[in-house]
Amino acid sequence: MSDEYDNTNTGVGFKPFEDQKFILQGKMDIDGTEERFAYITAVSRDGGKRIDVYQKTGALFPNDKSDNENKPDYTGTLDYKNEKKRLASWKKVHDTNGNYMSLEVTVPRDREESPTQASDSPPPKEEQNVIDTTDAEEIPF
Repeated sequence: MSDEYDNTNTGVGFKPFEDQKFILQGKMDIDGTEERFAYITAVSRDGGKRIDVYQKTGALFPNDKSDNENKPDYTGTLDYKNEKKRLASWKKVHDTNGNYMSLEVTVPRDREESPTQASDSPPPKEEQNVIDTTDAEEIPF
């Protein structure tokens, strides 16, 4: 057994870097299929400006936690490589880096062989993935 951290099907989301700015959103037809995109300005390592293009792959929606506080704060779907996945997210606060979101990707519940409560528990800490956001504003939930 390896002592390496296994981050398979987990992720983390932080505030954008200071040089990143959401500028456009829209759709584009690619080979007959309509896709949704977001355009974000950024600065390259050499100081040059660029626009990064991101493709929409899913959506998260507020989750009702009235019966269990360990449930994800947000749930939704993720379409990855033409396969639907379940996406769950928990709001977190890091001691030095502030607010962030912890993410977990699983098989959709209707495709699970046996229902479990595993997705109602927060995923492992992502301390290894922390990005310095000391001066970032609060994440707008």
